[in-house]
Amino acid sequence: MADAPSPADGAPAPYDRQTLSRRRLTARVLDLAVAAILVALYGLQVPGGPVWLLLAVAYLALGDALTRRGSPGKRLVGLQVVQVRKKRHAGWRSSLIRNGPGAVPLLLLLIHGALGVILAAAVGGLVLALETYLTLREGDGIRIGDIFADTAVIPDDVPLSEVVDSDEYEAYGTGEERRDR
Repeated sequence: MADAPSPADGAPAPYDRQTLSRRRLTARVLDLAVAAILVALYGLQVPGGPVWLLLAVAYLALGDALTRRGSPGKRLVGLQVVQVRKKRHAGWRSSLIRNGPGAVPLLLLLIHGALGVILAAAVGGLVLALETYLTLREGDGIRIGDIFADTAVIPDDVPLSEVVDSDEYEAYGTGEERRDR
């Protein structure tokens, strides 16, 4: 993989991947906490029934489009989700593509009883294991959802005008060369 261009070359400096990964993890934990509260309301049979569960699924799948720049968790830790080629913030479609598969296992909780819980845990565990494996395999913290949606999570102080285009993005290890691995 080529080295990322330096600011002297006219391109933005590469992001500190370790710090970015920690911030992404913190944001994910915050978003999962919100979803967990919604799932708990469903599990406790608070009036509204399945609506709480559906809100949790919607929050996880579409959370990056709820605010202008990313999920509430990402906003709290100073991150934004951008569409790389379009140089704009991720919208509803991008959010669904990058996050939908991780939210789907919660729908299995609509199957009442132990079977729903077992299926949700099994499918959710499988999705989590696959996502973790692929993220670690790539070595730079990019999720498979980012590859599918052509998105990137970057610090919120980086202006959209400085988001690298698809050719420069390869230098960060997230362009077409990633798909060839």
